[in-house]
Amino acid sequence: MQPSGQGGIPPTTPQVPVGNHPMPQQYYHPSQVMVQGQPGAQPQVVVMPPNAGTSGGAVAGIVVAVVVVVVALTVVLAGVLYVWASSLAGDSTGGGLEVYMWDDRDAYGDDALVEIAMSSGDGLNWAVIKITISIDGGTPQACSEGTNSGSSCEYEPYQGAGNDQQWEPSEGITIWGECNDNWGCNVDVTITKMGVGSEDDKVVGQVTAYADMTM
Repeated sequence: MQPSGQGGIPPTTPQVPVGNHPMPQQYYHPSQVMVQGQPGAQPQVVVMPPNAGTSGGAVAGIVVAVVVVVVALTVVLAGVLYVWASSLAGDSTGGGLEVYMWDDRDAYGDDALVEIAMSSGDGLNWAVIKITISIDGGTPQACSEGTNSGSSCEYEPYQGAGNDQQWEPSEGITIWGECNDNWGCNVDVTITKMGVGSEDDKVVGQVTAYADMTM
């Protein structure tokens, strides 16, 4: 009697190649598993299904999610650019952005409060200028042009050798008003360019100056 192998299965007799021809080897795909049957039976091959973890549906879902995020970011960016462009368009007149800088100093003379001068910017037509002041945080009051208007606030332009119809750099105004403090007052001056036709009024300058009444 031949000795039995492990588990009662007779040991396999090695096959010896005949002549110079080696025995053919059988290869199996990783998805195939050899199953040992009954003694003397041929081995069976079981085909295992592929891994479903990387199915085409999951890949398609990832692609759709990426496309949705890209579209959403594009819409948000377009909205931000539109608001920014609209803001620039609202702040500009005649195709350019108007930027003004102003200087202030105390004014000399009875009831003369402060002087405001344009240090840089495009010329402003005097006909569309409106001056408003607030003294020590009080109620804003509109100033009249000229010193004989009888208003509680008046202003008088002083100009150079340029266009006398426009307020140009290095030119300014002297403002008269009532300061009830014997020492001095803070004067908030607002310079507005009044709109013509369909244009809206536009504030082109806000200056806080000090009127020293002791001088």
